[in-house]
Amino acid sequence: MFNRPAAHHKLLLLYVLIMLMLSASAGPLDTTVKKNLSVTSHNSYNTTYSVLAAKEIVADFREDNTDRAMHLLASFCRNAESEAKICRNMNFIGLEIINMVLEADNSDLSPSEKRVASAFMKALFLQNEQGVKKVRHDLKSEPASFFISRFKLLMDVIGEDKDAGKELDKILLEHPDLLSANALKAQNLYDRKKYNECIQYCTNAVSLSPNYAYAFALRANCYAQLNEPVKAVVDFDAALKLFPQNNLNEYDRATALMDIDKYQEAIPGLLKMHYTNPGYSWTYYNLARCYYKINKSDSALYFVNLHIKEYPNDDDGYDLKGDVLNGHNEYQDAVEQYTQAIQLTPKNASFYDDRGDAYFNGEKYAEALADYQKAIQIDKHLVYAIDRVGDCYFQLKDYHKSVLNHMQAIKIDPAYKYAWVGVSMSKVELGDYQDAIAACKKAIAIDSTYDTALGDLGWDYYCAGDNDACIAYSYKALQYDKSATYAMFNIALATLKKGDVAKAKTLYAQFIAECKEKGYPILDGAIDDLKDLIKKHIAVDDCKFIIENIFQKEI
Repeated sequence: MFNRPAAHHKLLLLYVLIMLMLSASAGPLDTTVKKNLSVTSHNSYNTTYSVLAAKEIVADFREDNTDRAMHLLASFCRNAESEAKICRNMNFIGLEIINMVLEADNSDLSPSEKRVASAFMKALFLQNEQGVKKVRHDLKSEPASFFISRFKLLMDVIGEDKDAGKELDKILLEHPDLLSANALKAQNLYDRKKYNECIQYCTNAVSLSPNYAYAFALRANCYAQLNEPVKAVVDFDAALKLFPQNNLNEYDRATALMDIDKYQEAIPGLLKMHYTNPGYSWTYYNLARCYYKINKSDSALYFVNLHIKEYPNDDDGYDLKGDVLNGHNEYQDAVEQYTQAIQLTPKNASFYDDRGDAYFNGEKYAEALADYQKAIQIDKHLVYAIDRVGDCYFQLKDYHKSVLNHMQAIKIDPAYKYAWVGVSMSKVELGDYQDAIAACKKAIAIDSTYDTALGDLGWDYYCAGDNDACIAYSYKALQYDKSATYAMFNIALATLKKGDVAKAKTLYAQFIAECKEKGYPILDGAIDDLKDLIKKHIAVDDCKFIIENIFQKEI
């Protein structure tokens, strides 16, 4: 938890806030006290000019040249708004301070109002805490006016006064079209996690000022909190179109894109934050996750290592690094990273799940089984882990236990299609082909495009002696996954078993050529299936020819 800054530090922070808002780019100022002269403008802002201007304003306040200082500040504000449209991105405090400065410079205020406004800006620029307190005290005796009401609210907000909310509601009741008040109300509601109500006031602000990027961004954050990332992206896009300088909006937009699995699109916004504000929050982690999701493991490793260096006690960082290494077939290294995550948070079931996957992929099935069972001890309803226990027992050739665990997963989640395929695989090994076929059809009933279930169903039919059904379902699997090489070779195998030798040889040659061209793996199982036919004395010479001349392997 962050500590609230002391009053003196609040003044410093507020001063810095103002200067940053105005200096995103300020051009050189006209230093004359003459009014209504145009300010020299540059096509792009320069922070150096902002610093020089700030020094000049401070010097004038120190020498009690208050009118000149206020005019310089007003010119600064006008220039910044003209060239960078800074008001589009300001919250209540920023809007009200700029309005105060401009109203004072334009003589829209009474002498008394102008005096307190100038006194406040002087105290702010000189970081005079007692001066700010005096202004707040003097406001109590000022005649009531719309400006004074807004000024009191501003001081209450800066001072975090508990009565600020009441004053805000009073102003909104009398002036519902005040943009800054709608912005403040929206921010207060957001801070209290009342996102739907916040959205209403953001929408009010947008209707009052269609170019108000701040309201679009705040509404976008509300949608993100309400798990409506598509709407969030739309509003972030609107905010960035109106005020492209806000890199935080780029970052938040990127995280919303990640929530809808648009990882490639999220990367530019995250990189912009990385380049302009290295180490901001979880930029490194999110970049690593995006690169991992689009299979760029080198970039993923680079950024996850930066994240771990910055947050050495972050369990998710080690877990993500484990995912990257696991996906890169570096299973033992992945196990080590998952172990780091587990040591930091021993009660996180998903970390045991992930380490179990690394063990499983490295063919250490006993170790994988132990990790999945540990995950289940932490969360007995963890369907994925229960299903994976079934997979482990399958690899350990305990098919009855495999079926029991897959069925337990289905009991918890009847729509868990993966478990039905697990049941099917064990049933085939047990010789229960009709049960295997029924299980695959259950998975397909849940998801008719599930390529693995379609391919496995083809294999089930092959084992049951129905070669035509095997070919038909294997082709269906290829419709949804063109890289399903097991389905390719099952088609060729079933064609050979049907007795169409010439076509089978053509299919084997065609599929091998396609795998080599597209980089698909040619699994050893394709040759093992031919060897199995040889053992059964089926098409022995043809099987040998295919292995030796088409696969170009020794028997």
